[in-house]
Amino acid sequence: MKVKGIIRGKNIELLEALPVPDGLEIFIEIPDNLSFEQEGKWEQLQAIIGAWKDNEEIE
Repeated sequence: MKVKGIIRGKNIELLEALPVPDGLEIFIEIPDNLSFEQEGKWEQLQAIIGAWKDNEEIE
């Protein structure tokens, strides 16, 4: 089962209810390829911003 949630301090707020009882121990896997740095995200975005501007097929 995969669910989305938002980390708030030490808590994870789930975006939907789960069909499991309160107090159940769960395991969470966070992919290694996530970029947590805002600067890194900005650099990635800058690399694609305007990438199409010199494409003659798009006018």
